[in-house]
Amino acid sequence: MKSEVQELDLRETRKVRQKALAFLRRGRLALIPEEHLCINKENFSDLLDEQYILDNATEYKKIFGNNYKAKTTEDFAEYVYNNTDDILKKDIIIIDGGNALARRRAGFALLFRFIVSDKWGLYKECVALAHKFEMLDSSLDFTRNDWVDVLKTQDVIFISEFEPSFFNEHFWVGTFFDEFLVTRSMDHKSTIISFSYPLSKETILKNTKCGRCIADFSARINPSRQAFRVRVKPYEPK
Repeated sequence: MKSEVQELDLRETRKVRQKALAFLRRGRLALIPEEHLCINKENFSDLLDEQYILDNATEYKKIFGNNYKAKTTEDFAEYVYNNTDDILKKDIIIIDGGNALARRRAGFALLFRFIVSDKWGLYKECVALAHKFEMLDSSLDFTRNDWVDVLKTQDVIFISEFEPSFFNEHFWVGTFFDEFLVTRSMDHKSTIISFSYPLSKETILKNTKCGRCIADFSARINPSRQAFRVRVKPYEPK
């Protein structure tokens, strides 16, 4: 006959398992690919550019507090995974560097970590969104205005692989991005965006073809009170 303590332990184990399964379901609903679900902090640390972490220690301290003292990618990953709420206070989370797989994987890791913090999320490729916002046919079951509404309301979204060439100014694609990004910022909802090229003073967007918001994001070269930044190094599966 099971003791009362054993019964309590079993109930607690069931609760933990149910919660884990619920978060996995949310991750799949967010469209995170199966191989990128549940990236742990050790695997996240493998993606990170250590020099960028060291160069921006002062800026990261403003985000994580005076006790922040990460010297390695492992230390930094620990801070990220243990201080999700501090990152979620930022309206924008920017990823650059590395290769496309490293940037996507870092974005999936952060998105799922936010889902574990009881948020609902959604991942979309930037090129796919840009194409959706070019569709003028109002007879479609799901129009570009519907997409704007969906993107406004998610707790967290991850827009992967921004590239200026995706934006056709003749279809006002940039203005549709501005519409949902401005609303998200005003509602203090976090947006993760990865840039397909390294951000620097030379690569700041000078025109607004892609929308004013993304032009502003491209100028956020360092982490700050306004934006959380992650730079990655190239990654290949083992």
